[in-house]
Amino acid sequence: MNESHEQQLERMLREETSGEFVIERLLGRGGMALVYLAREIHLDRKIAIKVLPPELTFGHGVERFKREAKTAAALDHPHIIPIHRIAPGGRLFWYTMKYVEGRSLEDHLKQYKRLTLDQTIEILEPVADALDYAHEHSVIHRDIKPANVMLDERNRVTVADFGIAKALTEATLTASGSVIGTPYYMSPEQGMGKPVSGTSDQYSVAVMAYRMLSGQVPFDGDSAIDILHKHCKEPPPPMEMLVPGLPHYVYAAVDKALAKSPADRFSTVSAFVKGLKQLSPEISAEMETVVLESDHSIQDKISTEVIGISDAQLRSRRQQAEPERPTTIDAPKRDRRLWLIPMAALFAAIVGGGGWWLSQRQREVEPVAEPVIAASGTESPSESTGQGVQEPAEPVTPPPAPTTGVVIVTGLPAAGTVLVDGKRQTDTIFELDAGSYTIELSAAGFGSNTTPLSVVAGGEHSLLFTGAAAAAAAVTTGSVTVSGLPSGGEITVDGRRRASPNFELEQGSYTVRMSAPGYHAVERQVDVTAGTGVRVPFTGAPLVAAVSVSITGPEVMVGDEVNVTARATDAAGNALAGRTVRWSSSPPSIASVTRNGVVRGVAPGTASITATVEDRSASVTVRVIPVAVGAVNVTPPNSAVFVGETMQLNADVQDAVGRRLTDRAVTWRSSDPSIATVSARGVVTGIRAGSTTVIAASGEQTGRSVLTVKSVAVSEQAEPQPPAPRPISGPEDLFTRAAPEGWSVSRGSDPVIAVYEHKELGTIRIFRATEGSREAIVDALRAQLENRMTTLRELGAAEVLTTSGGESILMQRFDGREGSSFAETRWSVILAAAKNESRAVGVMALLTYYADRERAAADLRELLRSLR
Repeated sequence: MNESHEQQLERMLREETSGEFVIERLLGRGGMALVYLAREIHLDRKIAIKVLPPELTFGHGVERFKREAKTAAALDHPHIIPIHRIAPGGRLFWYTMKYVEGRSLEDHLKQYKRLTLDQTIEILEPVADALDYAHEHSVIHRDIKPANVMLDERNRVTVADFGIAKALTEATLTASGSVIGTPYYMSPEQGMGKPVSGTSDQYSVAVMAYRMLSGQVPFDGDSAIDILHKHCKEPPPPMEMLVPGLPHYVYAAVDKALAKSPADRFSTVSAFVKGLKQLSPEISAEMETVVLESDHSIQDKISTEVIGISDAQLRSRRQQAEPERPTTIDAPKRDRRLWLIPMAALFAAIVGGGGWWLSQRQREVEPVAEPVIAASGTESPSESTGQGVQEPAEPVTPPPAPTTGVVIVTGLPAAGTVLVDGKRQTDTIFELDAGSYTIELSAAGFGSNTTPLSVVAGGEHSLLFTGAAAAAAAVTTGSVTVSGLPSGGEITVDGRRRASPNFELEQGSYTVRMSAPGYHAVERQVDVTAGTGVRVPFTGAPLVAAVSVSITGPEVMVGDEVNVTARATDAAGNALAGRTVRWSSSPPSIASVTRNGVVRGVAPGTASITATVEDRSASVTVRVIPVAVGAVNVTPPNSAVFVGETMQLNADVQDAVGRRLTDRAVTWRSSDPSIATVSARGVVTGIRAGSTTVIAASGEQTGRSVLTVKSVAVSEQAEPQPPAPRPISGPEDLFTRAAPEGWSVSRGSDPVIAVYEHKELGTIRIFRATEGSREAIVDALRAQLENRMTTLRELGAAEVLTTSGGESILMQRFDGREGSSFAETRWSVILAAAKNESRAVGVMALLTYYADRERAAADLRELLRSLR
């Protein structure tokens, strides 16, 4: 097929399929057909179209093609590529089938050349299952080869082109006497034009197995005739010479499946593949019935003359096979290879049988003298490598003149019967020896007609079935009507597709599945009663084509909530109510969302809120902003301090609704620093007598406290002095020997002197500290906390407490957090220190965080004040 012919064929195909299919590109070409990738317009799906040249479908071929394609389309098997439809009529014959994205076994073998035994079995098992299923339904493939075995992207195996080879072979053999097919994989009976059965497909699978394991086909030649001659006359080169080391039953299984006679092969294709996995019962039975005493002279003669291998090679193979003899053979001298004797007899019968193949198909072809087929190389038989078969030097006798004629029956309905002198024929095209016959044609529902026929050798005789239709039988079916199915919809009944929404079914129960582009598929159980009709409405809901999301506001403050809504629409833009919406947030640490679409601000930042309906999604962005400061309250609002003294002021930052904001920074300033100064922590110091305003600011809000600074009063009577600090000699001087109420005490190890624990408040540790000031002790404790805490933030200035025993304690308060954001523990941390001339101690308190942080500080303050 040249390029111009291909272009003409493609143009004709585009014209015939216009409006139904869009031809996209050429997928591949074979000896008989071209395969195109196309898109089926109404169902919007990819399919493959195989188109046959007009010369192969001329005359009787078209009807036979249609009949065989219908038979193949009825096959329902997971490993058979289904045929969708065939050409309704026109200048071309084509048919559409499922498009498999992947590659053929032929392409796979071209890349890897040879496969392992496990890989071979894994591919051939589904092929065998598909072929046995087809054979059970009276369908013979007739063109099994690697190019017709497809491997998809998941390495699933499917077989293509069922039944088409039969149509091609029978339609063209009658006209031209030639053989259509792939000679490398054709069985002997197919090459000789004899009737074929499922064992013919088995032979082709065995050739595939031979190639997959060894990397080459068993027979090759310069022409198709040369290859077919070897299939009919020569035994294949022993596979154990090409692939040594496989189990002996693998070689035996391939040899049996490649037997010249169909009767000598396995019962099914699956039985052959099972024979590749373990010793087959069919092979074992043959080995038990063909058991002879070992006679090496006979064996060597059979092996060297029939198989074409050297004596040394035979002895080596026999020695390798000795340990693998089946345990069912008891005689110690019996050779496992003697099952080849029937093969030798078969070979001798074929060689001596004269006319060998196509003996009855040569009416229009002149006899051609065959070339002499010699053994490989120029070695003597004892030195042969086993890769060829030695043939006699003289030419092969040409086929004799035909002695039969061809009979073609047309117009016979499906499942019709053809009787020749009372003997049933298996097909509507068959051969008869020259002579006179009585042909009876009949079919269910029609009358029969009988015709006398004189068959001429080499002639072709056509018979037309003219039986009249019989009277209408009793009604056994009911009608089914599918209503409301959108354009491009598809209907299947128990897995079989129906081309029309109106169809007939035998009485019974069925599962009707209805689907359409843009809609959910629907399944209904339908009970059909003979003579009545049933209507099945399509109720599939439209598929979601798009989703949109809206939000009441793009910003939300931490702790506040906003609502989001989702709208699902179909392909036409119509809103779809009642669909389930799945909400998600990314990241949820910024904003969370409930199943009802309520978004809550968690922390400042930006989050994406996504709505998913069926398989469609849409998102909206929400920005979480900090809570605005509503007020700053300074306590005490009015205070007095003497010149040179200090005082701690506190600022309480709140939002607009009075919630305390503990994470906001506060800045302090004095309206008149010459009267009083204020530190960054709110500690005021009196400078001179007068009045000033201390201002605390956070965000855009401020708080104020009026401070009066007084002069030091001069008194004739000296003011009472505070008691002198008592030296600290040990922890018992700071804490009572008995732990305060609610606390338990345990001794620690240096530098921890003691540990006080409370089941609700937390832990207090007493540290030994002998160097530095009280502030240095607190800083040292803080350094220890920073190594432990993820964050440590100071909440205010240090304050000085006086215990009941007169000791002064410096105390600072912090907010501590440890762990990740997903498992975070918060603490109110209080550090304290006491020091005099003899000793110093430090206190580290980790109090469990609770809402009122001031209460936590007050708890520890009271604890410290109670110390003697």
